[in-house]
Amino acid sequence: MEIINFSDLTDKDKRKVYEFYTNAWRRCLEPELGCDDFDVLIKEVERRFEDSDKKMPELQKVLVTKEKTCHIPVVVIRSNIIKVNDNYPLKWIIASGNGRADNFDPEGNIMLCYAITRNPDVKVKGANFEILKERYNFSSSFGLEHLDAYSTLTGFHRFPEIDDPWEYIHKMLEEGISDPVGMHFSYIKRLRNEQGLPEPKPEDVIMPIPEGRIDPLSKNYNARVRYF
Repeated sequence: MEIINFSDLTDKDKRKVYEFYTNAWRRCLEPELGCDDFDVLIKEVERRFEDSDKKMPELQKVLVTKEKTCHIPVVVIRSNIIKVNDNYPLKWIIASGNGRADNFDPEGNIMLCYAITRNPDVKVKGANFEILKERYNFSSSFGLEHLDAYSTLTGFHRFPEIDDPWEYIHKMLEEGISDPVGMHFSYIKRLRNEQGLPEPKPEDVIMPIPEGRIDPLSKNYNARVRYF
């Protein structure tokens, strides 16, 4: 496994990322753009990736595996760096800079990761953790104050009787329900354990954000999960 900048991929491999990324986030992209035409959606995804690269290539990372001389994209993560203000935590659209780092600040003090996306055709154990650990190390070495992951709550829709996101989050963590927020929380505990630090409580690092990215699976909530 190797982690490289998205910009270092070949055009063919970039296209593969655009395709599996668009498929993974289609449920959010369609209401955002008011369109269900896949060609339109993937073109917008391509534009967002390209715009982010222009701000700083290190904002978008891809974990790849090698087959002979070719890179095979396994998982991609997108990021933004901003300067925190009194309105933080921000809604996803602002945190991500409209999904293309419009508000990127090279002198910012916080990195926001979002849209970690797996290639469904490739199975590599531990890939998500490795790419988030890279973001953790990068943020630390870059001198940033915080690394936050903006996540959907994709298991929330399975419990129509629950309206309170905290009730769902506690249920999800206690019962081991598959959810990106639970994944991030487990990674934070693992990283802290590696450093000999005490495990956090959910309330210490997770913050539900209403009116987040439009996502029926998350009841339109996001969650900010703080790595440090």
